[in-house]
Amino acid sequence: MRISNKVKGAALFLALFLAGNAALSFALRPYSGSGAEMWRGFNKKSDVDMVFVGSSQCVCDINPAVVDEVTGLSSYNMGTNMQSIQSSFIAIKEAVNRKNVKSVVLLIDPQTLEMERGSNFRAEQCFVRNLSDTLPVYDRFRTMSIVFDSDFFTKPYSISYFFPWTYDRSSSIGLNIKEKAEGRVLNPDEHRDENGYSPSDVVYSTDFVQSGIEKAKEWSLEHTDLHVLKTIPENLETLKDIASFCNNRGVKLYVASPPALNNFTYYDYFGYVEFTETVRDTLSEYGLQYYDFALLKDEYFETLSLGNYRDIGHMNNTGSTTFSKIIGNFILDSDKDKDISYMFKELYY
Repeated sequence: MRISNKVKGAALFLALFLAGNAALSFALRPYSGSGAEMWRGFNKKSDVDMVFVGSSQCVCDINPAVVDEVTGLSSYNMGTNMQSIQSSFIAIKEAVNRKNVKSVVLLIDPQTLEMERGSNFRAEQCFVRNLSDTLPVYDRFRTMSIVFDSDFFTKPYSISYFFPWTYDRSSSIGLNIKEKAEGRVLNPDEHRDENGYSPSDVVYSTDFVQSGIEKAKEWSLEHTDLHVLKTIPENLETLKDIASFCNNRGVKLYVASPPALNNFTYYDYFGYVEFTETVRDTLSEYGLQYYDFALLKDEYFETLSLGNYRDIGHMNNTGSTTFSKIIGNFILDSDKDKDISYMFKELYY
């Protein structure tokens, strides 16, 4: 009888524990978070020819509707905040396997390739949990593999995957519960559109003097405390895996980096050059090229114009419209094997 009571007690405790966890997750996990909106939008979109993957710069800088006007394709923005190269690979595989996507634009924030995945566990867990929400129940178990990934396994926070409200919480619980109950976003401000793009009319303002590539070397020699870009082997291996996967599946892969106001005042010039050469050499092994749109000539895009940005590293609607047109034409020209090197400034000074 004692054993039976203990078993019943344990079962009751487990049931209450699971119910409590589910209730907290329902109340606290944001319905209208950017990552959740991305996966819901992706799941709903029926025809997708091309996807864009990358970090927050991808979300803000590329408007698929504008790109589609140029290319005639149907595209979707799968970028998310602090998206690692590993999460980008997950997004690519989901797009290819679930939507039969034939073209992928991987937009690389340079710091992505020096970021250790284990130090980014909150963004990583949010990414796969939001993905899991769009999958059939029987298919959700595969997202749990993140718990056993070498970047997370044995670390205390690996178990937090099962308690998403501990790392992914809404600041407005009442509104969040109402949105979930009604199944729709109630606050229209600062949300992604149906193509995954995050619009903004904000124009950035600063007195800080920005510098282009022409003066980057001189700037670096005068300022010895600049950030020196590094790439870690794990991230380069994932970049190779992406290139190999796309080649094997017949998917056209375009790899590029976007402009930002502080590219050549924040980064050390010599480290920037080494980073660029490393990425180019890595992709060349797979017959691919790397394009750094921070080097665009001013007649195509004014990379240092405040009017193009919402903050120091992300474009507003004005900038993203112009840049998205450039991306669209870049895709068309690349597919025709046209040489577009004339659009870019020299890297070496």
